[in-house]
Amino acid sequence: MRRNVRWLSRKNNTLAQRRGLLQIVRKYARVPPIAWMAGLTLLLAPWYWLPPVTFFVEPADYAPLHTLLELLATAVALMVITLAWNLRTEQNNRRLALLGAGFLAVALTDIGHTMSYVSMPDFITPNSTNKVIFFVMRSRSLITRRPLRVSRILE
Repeated sequence: MRRNVRWLSRKNNTLAQRRGLLQIVRKYARVPPIAWMAGLTLLLAPWYWLPPVTFFVEPADYAPLHTLLELLATAVALMVITLAWNLRTEQNNRRLALLGAGFLAVALTDIGHTMSYVSMPDFITPNSTNKVIFFVMRSRSLITRRPLRVSRILE
């Protein structure tokens, strides 16, 4: 009998905590957007007077960091692909399969973008800024359009 009482009291405490969180959210939701903009502007204003810092003088110095960050983005795309592959046997899985296929294209274009960077060795054709921009724009357009297209599919 005591266990049930403890469980109920825990449940009520959790509900009370959720209600408290909702009250906080409602409290700040009443603040008008112009007040948020003014507050954030005042918070970030001191950065205007900070001296400029140059992290990378030459584009070749940026290549290792750029490669690392692009490979992290590719890893996220590969995680989506892996999830879609492992859930392929579930029923009503058409959306996830199409999402996985879309993120496969994203991963491949991200790798193409990483390999096409100017300071990297040539990737199929000579590397240029136009080639890098093409790959990154293609990848970002795939990343934005695929979930929208998948959401329109009826199950």
